[in-house]
Amino acid sequence: MAVAAFLLVLTACGDKKANQGQNDGEATDSLSENVEALEDEDRAFSDSELTLRKIRETWTKESIVGLRPEENGTNIVDLALAFCDKYSDFEANKQLVNYFTRRDQFNSDWFQVDEQPENGFVECMSGSEVSRDVTACYWKQKNGHRLVAFWLELGHEGSDKVDCLLAFYDYDPEAEEMTPKPELTQRVEKTMSKFDFYSVQLPDEGKDIILMGHDFGADGESYESTYYLFKWNGNDFDLVEVDEDEIFG
Repeated sequence: MAVAAFLLVLTACGDKKANQGQNDGEATDSLSENVEALEDEDRAFSDSELTLRKIRETWTKESIVGLRPEENGTNIVDLALAFCDKYSDFEANKQLVNYFTRRDQFNSDWFQVDEQPENGFVECMSGSEVSRDVTACYWKQKNGHRLVAFWLELGHEGSDKVDCLLAFYDYDPEAEEMTPKPELTQRVEKTMSKFDFYSVQLPDEGKDIILMGHDFGADGESYESTYYLFKWNGNDFDLVEVDEDEIFG
């Protein structure tokens, strides 16, 4: 539809008698450029979708080992680097690794990093038409371990294309190993599977995860949202449905 609308605008512009040949050439060139841009975006989304699907199929089967804590302990950046380096085919993961280890290869035109190690939070976000984001945070547990969460999100501006993954790990500092905890992911997916799509906001302040379930309206564009808190109780999460005002004021 976007291509058709663009073509309609082009053919409606200009003085057809005076500029017929010029306008036809410009319209053809412009249309061709926009078709190519749309194809590039679709290709980028499809490639990222395939990558995300592969991560979803494998992450529960493999621990992440060999983390080397610093003298003051492993922080969220260390944990995020270990995960993102293992699954660096996802572009946001790759760019986060570049940002911290190969700054000259970091794509600052399309990606930005928000690092808050003091809050146990780090995020790499993209600003292109095809968004590829990764967010990570952790919670301290009573047994000395840390529960680590990674949120990977893939979106396509101007469409309902979206894909995502919420992955949880138990980090054992003595073993220097992150072990998958798919049961937490399954709890979230079981709750959110009734919606057309959902999104997750990991905490950069506080300890609770915000879950947002979205259903498209009759027009296929607007949508209604339902909100939950995955509330941290000190060693696990409790699921609570809440009003939007309770989250965003």
